[in-house]
Amino acid sequence: MAGTGVGKFSSTAGSNTANMTVNFAENMAPSNVNNAARELMGHMRDMYEQLGDGYFEYGDGDGTYTIARVDADSLTVASASDLSAIYFAGRKIRVTDGGANVVEGTIASTSHGSSLQTVNMTGITLASGTPTKVEIGIDTAAFGGKLIFDDDGDTYMEAPTDDTLDIYVAGAKDFVITANTFTAESGSTIAAQALTATTVTASGIIKTDDTTAATSTTDGSLQTDGGLSVVLDAVIGDDLYMKSDAAVIHFGADSEITLTHNADAGLTLGGTTPTLTMGDGGAEDTKIIFDGNAQNFHIGLDDTTDDLVIGLGNTLGTYPAITIDENTNVTIPDSSLTVIGSGNYALLTLKTTDDDTAEGPFLNFVRDPSGVANGDLDGTIKFTADNNAGEAIVYNELQSSLGNVADGSEGGRITLYQMIAGTARNIMDISQGNVIFNQDSIDGDFRVESDGLTHALFVDAGNNRIGIGEDAPDAVRLHVKHDIHNTFATKFEHTGDVSSVAPYGIQVFYSGGAPDSGTANACIEFADTGATRFIVYGDGDCYNHDGAFNAISDERIKQDITDANSQWDDIKALRIRNFRKKDDIRAYGDDAKTQIGVIAQEALLVSPKLVTEVKPTPADVQSSSEFGTLYEDGDTIPDDKEIGDVKEVKDHVKGFKYSILHMKAVKALQEAMTRIETLETKVTALEG
Repeated sequence: MAGTGVGKFSSTAGSNTANMTVNFAENMAPSNVNNAARELMGHMRDMYEQLGDGYFEYGDGDGTYTIARVDADSLTVASASDLSAIYFAGRKIRVTDGGANVVEGTIASTSHGSSLQTVNMTGITLASGTPTKVEIGIDTAAFGGKLIFDDDGDTYMEAPTDDTLDIYVAGAKDFVITANTFTAESGSTIAAQALTATTVTASGIIKTDDTTAATSTTDGSLQTDGGLSVVLDAVIGDDLYMKSDAAVIHFGADSEITLTHNADAGLTLGGTTPTLTMGDGGAEDTKIIFDGNAQNFHIGLDDTTDDLVIGLGNTLGTYPAITIDENTNVTIPDSSLTVIGSGNYALLTLKTTDDDTAEGPFLNFVRDPSGVANGDLDGTIKFTADNNAGEAIVYNELQSSLGNVADGSEGGRITLYQMIAGTARNIMDISQGNVIFNQDSIDGDFRVESDGLTHALFVDAGNNRIGIGEDAPDAVRLHVKHDIHNTFATKFEHTGDVSSVAPYGIQVFYSGGAPDSGTANACIEFADTGATRFIVYGDGDCYNHDGAFNAISDERIKQDITDANSQWDDIKALRIRNFRKKDDIRAYGDDAKTQIGVIAQEALLVSPKLVTEVKPTPADVQSSSEFGTLYEDGDTIPDDKEIGDVKEVKDHVKGFKYSILHMKAVKALQEAMTRIETLETKVTALEG
């Protein structure tokens, strides 16, 4: 059993024998009759209230009925009869579920089987438990029922088809309502104090007053008492005019807009988000024309290319000045963009609010011709100002050009030009790994400052000199000035592992000749304010002021001190030779000097520990091909080599430790002196 009202009553009179707790029984007391009648009246009042609420309790149509929950959106009604005509799809339904929740929804489908009517619902979620009441919406007879409002039945609403509502007044259909559309039928009039609509479609006249009738030339008008008239003038060709005493706005059939006024007020769009929309998303161009005194300009949408164009004249795209495409790329074809300001502030700012590690914002110079060649410029920044004669001068210019355009070998070039004495000069040139200052070879010094030196590095361009720590280099190519005590002026450090590489130090190389002279050319010289202390000449001879060649010999830095072995046999076995070197003969011919010394291969048989080996020099390879080969014209030459350098090492050049030979000779001399003294003693004894 479900419900408490007339929904329990049976359509069979004899079946209505009970009403709640009061029974209309035969021969019942008058007081009980009164109580039962009052309760019945209360139930009937509840029924009317349900109808006013849009729902009423129906039950199974035959007295007491039973409701059962199947799941969250399905229930059954106990009935031997098929109730599909009552519980039909699309009908509103309201259920008081087992949790005392009142939920509303729509019947999705219904079916009858045996003694149960199954009702499937949508928009409803039933709590667990047996529902206590089921109410259904007022029946509209499934697309054909009427809701009548007057006594004679000719003013009503009906739903002739799905999602359609017709409104009849005095027997005539005046209005039709469908989803999102309200249509006034022919002959009907909409009169309102305030009308808001997405679209108003009319054939004829829409007016807000009845004082003026439309004429034949104003077919289709919207007129108001306030001085505003919108006229669709059939004579002009379906144009739209909005006019008042001081202005006329004309919307033509070809999207023409004309604003005429007697003041300088212009056109104002008000409101929270004022918007002026032109075009309907179709395939047509849209433009605004600015009619000037001597020239016209326009802003428009070119529908063919989907570009927004700002240009000259009335015709869209004929003389474009700025074009914005659908990817927000801005193009200025065959013209320039000038930003002019009257104060000292940033005229152009590029700003991004991204906080990632990607580049940005950035200024991108793009040159995209059909063909490119080495040396083509691809971007220039010029700094221009007037001189005192009012002439525009490019005082500084930064150029970017294509150093190499070959695929896979691309290289760029950046050049900084500066106006010097009225001529643009190449101050700095960065090209494919090379950085060049003063490319034009002008008298322009180069100076690098440190924390304590104004001329930490200084190139005296006019005198072709270089100073380190010196602002006026002497008449030498490199002048290093050092004024800090107890430290070296210059240090050459080799950080390689000497066990795996052969480190090199300082090389003095005469590339223009062979000054093999002991007096004409000094390649290394040490001097102070008193005298020249040490000098190495071009022939390799060394001289020192004091005549002493020293070595560290303190006993405290030595160990395992013993007398040297006899050197008598070694010194006696060494062959001292005269010879001339092949490189001297190549340089001086017959004037090549004769030298004295040992031959390493011969000395190797006597004192092998005094023989050394070094890599061959180019001169050594020229003397004997057994040492290796040299780079020649046509070879692939590394960046750190040039023609004439050693290309391949086949064998090393042998040397000899002459300084140790001196000590061996001293030892042999001591031995000779001992023998001489012994012989002298014996001779003295024999003579005595």
